[in-house]
Amino acid sequence: DGSLAGLRDRLILMLLHYCKMDRGKIVALTTRDILKLPPSVGKAALAWVQAAGLVGGFLVRAVLKGGRVQPGPMKARRVDAILKRRAADAGLSVKYISSRSMRDMKGEHRVVYAA
Repeated sequence: DGSLAGLRDRLILMLLHYCKMDRGKIVALTTRDILKLPPSVGKAALAWVQAAGLVGGFLVRAVLKGGRVQPGPMKARRVDAILKRRAADAGLSVKYISSRSMRDMKGEHRVVYAA
């Protein structure tokens, strides 16, 4: 999904799994933090930043109706909602999926990254 929300969601999923970040740290990231991320995650972050037209501030933001990007940080609880929606889209059971379980997932579950 190459939509604005899709690019943001892909970044969130990569931060959860590859960087083992909890949802509070994810929503606290700023655009300056991109340089500290592993290359593959940094590439996803740059794709999101460019598509969203971000010039600084918080990295992970809500995408509002009409494709507008919220100026402030996204609420941490939205990370789990996004994760569950993307997992369901990939045909996975969402009963036990949370931001915590995603950080602990093994490689065979990376199908969710198709966000």
